[in-house]
Amino acid sequence: MASIGNRAFYECKSLQSITIPAGVSSIGRSAFERCYSLTSLAIPENVTVLQDRMFADCGNLTSVSIPNGTTSIGNYTFSGCSSLLAVTIPSCVEVIGDGAFGNCSSLTSIELPENITSIAEELFSMCFSLTSVSIPTKVDFIEKKAFYLCIGLKSIVIPEGVTEIHNSTFYGCSELTSVVLPDSVLTIEDEAFLECNSLGSINMPKGLTSIGSKAFSGCISLESITIPDSTTSLGDHLFQRCSGLTSVVLPKGVTSIGEGMFSGCQSLKSVAIPESIVSIGKEAFCQCSSLEKFVVPKGVTSIGMKAFSECSSLKSLVLPEGIDQIPVSMLSDCGQLESIVIPENVASIGDCAFVRCSSLKSVTIPNGVTSIGIYVFTQCCALSSIKLPDGFKAVPAGLLFNCTSLASFEIPDSVIDVDSYAFFGCTTLASIVIPESVKGIGYGAFQGCSSLKTIKIPSGVDYIYSKLFKDCVELVSVDLPENVSVISDGAFWNCQKLASVKIPDRVAKIDSATFFNCCSLTSITIPESVTEICAHAFCLCSGLRS
Repeated sequence: MASIGNRAFYECKSLQSITIPAGVSSIGRSAFERCYSLTSLAIPENVTVLQDRMFADCGNLTSVSIPNGTTSIGNYTFSGCSSLLAVTIPSCVEVIGDGAFGNCSSLTSIELPENITSIAEELFSMCFSLTSVSIPTKVDFIEKKAFYLCIGLKSIVIPEGVTEIHNSTFYGCSELTSVVLPDSVLTIEDEAFLECNSLGSINMPKGLTSIGSKAFSGCISLESITIPDSTTSLGDHLFQRCSGLTSVVLPKGVTSIGEGMFSGCQSLKSVAIPESIVSIGKEAFCQCSSLEKFVVPKGVTSIGMKAFSECSSLKSLVLPEGIDQIPVSMLSDCGQLESIVIPENVASIGDCAFVRCSSLKSVTIPNGVTSIGIYVFTQCCALSSIKLPDGFKAVPAGLLFNCTSLASFEIPDSVIDVDSYAFFGCTTLASIVIPESVKGIGYGAFQGCSSLKTIKIPSGVDYIYSKLFKDCVELVSVDLPENVSVISDGAFWNCQKLASVKIPDRVAKIDSATFFNCCSLTSITIPESVTEICAHAFCLCSGLRS
């Protein structure tokens, strides 16, 4: 017998042992693939090439003897040999194919022959027990996922001559504490060291030009890093969730800080930002909870949404004059931020830009601002005053939602609409003048304004929306214009001090719970226009006499 053909014993699940005649010089692809019961095998000395998938998924194979004359090992030859403890590769082997030892989960160490010049794709992928591997000095190429999820690998030295660390090369090597990169490395690609939880430090080669997206994401033990000035490209989410990172020095030639670059870096206290930066991406510093101050470089013209969201220790942020917008949720949940200067060049402020900035006491909106989003200052509970620029047509929805320290607010004469929940929960607001220009007031606009005592609705308003004055417990009187034709449900719910109210002649229906628990209401005149009084309209109006 001189040869064994392709898939000759494929999936012979009960085959435990086999003796191959010495004269055999060729064994085909997948010859013993999925021989799950096979425990050991001696390959004849005349065989010089181990073909693709020859022993793939032989899950009980613990040892194999590779002939001294072997020159190449094919793709996925031993892939899935989960019981393989050790293997000796002869020195004459020059090529080892993709995934040759992938998922050999019991393999603890391996010595590669000196003639090897490249580490193939997925070569040791998911070798969970592999603790060490010596890469030959002739190797100048390491393919992607070469050591993917080698969770036992503790250290590795990359030889001089390697120019790229490819995608996911060391992805999930959670015990890797030390990596030595040679100066020949020019590129670190996407996810190269993603989730290397134990990696405390890494040297950056002097000639490095680019680092890909998520290259060091989840490296929770990484404390500091200096990126050389030769680097001109940094990927998105580069240091995301590096929770132990305290300081970073970025290179002088970089022009942007990418999306989520430092998101979740909870220990980050300082970042050396070069003046070359012109843009800061979405969520770039989101959840950097130790960051106390930040100066955005003068050349920056664009900042992404949530760029500084949840920076709970941030007390000072200096914005450059070049930006023309405050993006959505840019500073949301920055609970220590006391003040912010919005540059004069800014024309728009995005939704929820300052939501839950609970220490923010004052803010000046430049006259050039023409657009303000919804819920911009929601739960800024220390905010005592703010002024909208002249020319505004609306008070946006939820603008001052739960701003419990707001004592006064001037609505510009240009305003036509006060949108829903604009002043919801402004418990300190005692009075407010609504200009005659206003034609519409949205639902719940003054709900929970528990200090509000009197209010006059402009003559142009014809619709009192749902829960407009709900829980305004100090409201004594309200002047409804004759133009009003609809009073919606719960409009005056729990207005406990409301003593009197005149319902305009155009109103046809008193909606459900409109005056619920208005316990100080003693009398009310219902016009002849009213044809329906809904459920609970005057429920718990205990003082009502006529």
